[in-house]
Amino acid sequence: MPVPAAGLFIDGAGRAAADGATLGVLSPLDGSRLTTIADATAQDLDAACRSARSAFERGDWSRRSPVERKKVLLKMADLIEARALDLAVLGV
Repeated sequence: MPVPAAGLFIDGAGRAAADGATLGVLSPLDGSRLTTIADATAQDLDAACRSARSAFERGDWSRRSPVERKKVLLKMADLIEARALDLAVLGV
């Protein structure tokens, strides 16, 4: 079952790797190619880190206490665990 090619998601937008490189994603079942994904460069990583830092500093998350952040992250973990099988199927 082919999956659409995936780019990088940086600063709220999808884009290709800076050098245009991609990687093939293979099915663990039969080794067939499922899709291609962007192969991020160091330049892409720097852009993603700058974007994440900026979003953190502008957003509500940076103003929350460590206790509040912990509660949110534990709730996320519970939700992921509850849907683990569904998420695993999406990953194949």
